[in-house]
Amino acid sequence: MILLKFIFRRICFSVFTLLVISFLMFFITSHVSNFMMGDMLERYVSPADRDYVAHTVEIYITHEESNWLIRYGVWLTHVLRGKWGYSILFKMPVWDVLLRSIENTLLLTTFAFVLSWVISLPLGIYTAINNRKIKSQIATTLGFVGLSIPEFFLALLGIYFAYHSGIFPIGGIVNAEVVLNGKWYMILLSYFHHLILPGFLLASLSIAKNFKIIKGELQEEFKKDYTEFAISKGLPKKYILFHHNFRNVLNPLCTNLGFQFATLLTGSLFIEFLFSINGIGTLTIRSINFQDQPVAMASLFASAVLLIIGNLVADILLAYIDPRIRFQMFK
Repeated sequence: MILLKFIFRRICFSVFTLLVISFLMFFITSHVSNFMMGDMLERYVSPADRDYVAHTVEIYITHEESNWLIRYGVWLTHVLRGKWGYSILFKMPVWDVLLRSIENTLLLTTFAFVLSWVISLPLGIYTAINNRKIKSQIATTLGFVGLSIPEFFLALLGIYFAYHSGIFPIGGIVNAEVVLNGKWYMILLSYFHHLILPGFLLASLSIAKNFKIIKGELQEEFKKDYTEFAISKGLPKKYILFHHNFRNVLNPLCTNLGFQFATLLTGSLFIEFLFSINGIGTLTIRSINFQDQPVAMASLFASAVLLIIGNLVADILLAYIDPRIRFQMFK
């Protein structure tokens, strides 16, 4: 029951945070973009999309001189009804553009997220157990190098390697010819082939951070009295590691989970731009440059939603693992 109350409170707080962020984004994008494009809407739109244009005009043009709260209220009302407006840049409804970009960004960030844990988890455990061995010291050195090198520099190195080696494709997220003519397993392999390099580059910083947390926390747990007591009782070291030590490491790992998701989302903007992946980051840059305010607002709002959901999941996992978190909230 206490966990359900905690989840309800966190959801309410997340919704309030999202409303504040959306209002600030609406204020900023309206000042950055001079959205006086009624004639452009009439010129570029197809007859089938007249309804979307009407909503776009009502939000961004009709209420141009109105109070900020009124303009924001009109925008929020339309968004809650699923009416995001019409894109001048892409000449199609905003929701169709946004949906395609969200799919690509989620695919890239999910792949990077899974890859970061698949690499950092066993590597952190191995180096914590074999701290004084040469392999462990090499892995630790590489981890510090990964934390020190800027992500954009790694991305440029990745582009350089892909261009000269020809092993990985430089642009896109899937081969269009394979999608049209290939079988399902060929499409899956094409996605993997296109994602492995940008996904690894995006996950590099998370790998280094997770590795550092796992190794440091496990080494601290090895020094505690309960570990020495369990060893003296004759319990196997693997049992102590996975049933006692590692459980105490879950708390800082879950705390880092929300930051990791934020890092992946912000880092994906640069990776998407370099590798020509049509994700939310690329969409935001293009829409702001073209002053396509409906698309800019939708892409920024979608990024905020994904970020808040990631932090919400991390908080719920942390409260589930550590009862002190949820009890402390209701003191």
